[in-house]
Amino acid sequence: MKKTVYRSRVSVWLAAICYGSVLAGAIPLGFDFVLGGAIVIVAILLFMSYLLFMIRYEIVGHKLVVKNVFTNVYDLNKLLSVSSSHTLLASPASSLHRLELRFSSPKLPLVISPRRQDEFIAQLRSINPNIEVNVE
Repeated sequence: MKKTVYRSRVSVWLAAICYGSVLAGAIPLGFDFVLGGAIVIVAILLFMSYLLFMIRYEIVGHKLVVKNVFTNVYDLNKLLSVSSSHTLLASPASSLHRLELRFSSPKLPLVISPRRQDEFIAQLRSINPNIEVNVE
């Protein structure tokens, strides 16, 4: 079965805010170096990098597999619509240039941000031609 992987788009400003806030909290370490504090800051930066850059969306057959800290599987035959979104809701997306996917089940929308959105939507339509698409 063919698997296509789409990585999440990452907004530079979002990464800058995340890293900047952690590094701003580390400023006191420069005045009074504490090894334990430096280790904690490095661990936080590594974990944040993992969260920002390791999100991916895999299409395998008629399933959409969303991989971040957790793995969730969605049936693309139940996909009703795809639309543009700039919501700030927590989601497996590292950018505000997002797509909102609505399924018949589960009722809550899935908000993602694949890098190659046009290609992603075209592949969704090839699997389920009944999808309503409203993308800017």
